Amino acid sequence: RDVREVGWRSLFQAVAEPFAGAWQQGVKADPETVLSFHAVFSCISLISQDIAKMRLRLMQTDTQGIRREKRQGDIARLCR
Repeated sequence: RDVREVGWRSLFQAVAEPFAGAWQQGVKADPETVLSFHAVFSCISLISQDIAKMRLRLMQTDTQGIRREKRQGDIARLCR
């Protein structure tokens, strides 16, 4: 799914437990609050910078269901 469909807030729901047992106590981590901690913000910044350095790959599923990189075509050229 596209981030624009689900939104940034839902990406943080996977990390909604700030400490072990938090869900039993009904404690949730708010994304804005979590990002206000310098350590969390720094980690997310470093990870996102590394992801931004990765090369985009256009994948296509063949008739057997195997995903292969598509290297030809206009969109494939844009990904290089």
